[in-house]
Amino acid sequence: MYCVSELELFEAAVVVGVVVGCFAVQIALVERRKRRKQAAAMKADPMFEAAMHEAKAATARQPLLSKFFGGILEATSFEEAVAACLANRFAGKGVSRTDLFAACRRALSDPYFSEHGWPAGTCIRRDCLAVMERDPACDAHVDVLLYFKGYAAIQAHRVARWAWDHDDKHLALWLQSRVSEVAGIDIHPAAEISCGVMFDHGTGVVIGETAVVGDGCTLLHGVTLGATGKDRGDRHPKIGKYVLIGAGASILGNIHVGDGAKVGSGAVVLRHVPSGATAVGAPAKIVGRAKEARPAEESDNGLVNVIPQRGNDDDVACVWREISKHAKPQARAIGVSAFSKALAEHGVPLKDIGELFFQLDADNDGLVSENDLKEHFPQKAQQYCAGCACPRKRALLADAICTAICKNSASPTWKSCTKDLAQPPKPAMLVPPVA
Repeated sequence: MYCVSELELFEAAVVVGVVVGCFAVQIALVERRKRRKQAAAMKADPMFEAAMHEAKAATARQPLLSKFFGGILEATSFEEAVAACLANRFAGKGVSRTDLFAACRRALSDPYFSEHGWPAGTCIRRDCLAVMERDPACDAHVDVLLYFKGYAAIQAHRVARWAWDHDDKHLALWLQSRVSEVAGIDIHPAAEISCGVMFDHGTGVVIGETAVVGDGCTLLHGVTLGATGKDRGDRHPKIGKYVLIGAGASILGNIHVGDGAKVGSGAVVLRHVPSGATAVGAPAKIVGRAKEARPAEESDNGLVNVIPQRGNDDDVACVWREISKHAKPQARAIGVSAFSKALAEHGVPLKDIGELFFQLDADNDGLVSENDLKEHFPQKAQQYCAGCACPRKRALLADAICTAICKNSASPTWKSCTKDLAQPPKPAMLVPPVA
């Protein structure tokens, strides 16, 4: 029987000691490099630095949660911190936390990945800032990362969108399903969500495949951006910039909600909403104008900051309105129905018709008058109406609107409303259609 000598034991012990020492040194070097990288990232990224300081302070106050904050404390960038929080929240169903963290980090750190024109790194930071600025219940960056499921759902969607763009449909759909199961928020991976977006509370938000949410929007719980049926293709709403959508609102179909608009709680929106308008009811109607340029940043959920419309958004007028209209001389005017009919005959899209009518109705009475045309038509038509860059086309549309005013009134002065509307043509008002 072979006996191990003391010398051999000593040599083996030395070898083991050297190996263990090498591992210890290697681990120490890795930790040192991580700390240096972390310090450099914190210096270059104030938001990451703030989140790190908040996580350290929270761990010191409550050591019980040290592992809970560990994902942030071990991160070397804000992207890694967000990825760690997503992995902690959504891992499961056969996908480990480590693997999900790696996928999220790869997606959020991809310099070539962008959504709605914004890099992923910019999106995750501006989304966090949006929650900090708009939600009075939020006190710290680390709170956004760990406790606000609306923020988590948006960032998980960005990872799913990255996977969808890389033809990894199963990972994208798994993430969509997992977020829906855990957070109660259902966003199709192909939907586009811009940066600076906040889901307040978030529960019950549903966003369809071809939907688009613009910069800086705020969506409350229960919002649906859905289709009107089972047709394929482009079938979901397009939300502009800085739009506020109240709790329980449903916006259905391939319609457009303009920049700076407000949609009231419980509204069912089935047609285009002009920029700066306020829509409420089921079905939704335009009831006024938003006072703020960016309603989403103010979160006026009670619709207090609204300039009410003195009329309504259609030509159906009550008897008293007809009597008062003829009680004193006033400029002739038409409502949206006659206005729409006049422009639709010239191929103007319905979205542009509604937008142009709302912008021309400067006095907010639900009517477009001769004075409204004179003062605002050239600028507003060029800004809000597709295909109106040509002066001849603007003159043609101005003629059509004035003809509609003439047909809906007995005013002998209706032709005066086209003077200087298009510059040129001169002096003729009627011009042949532009080929």
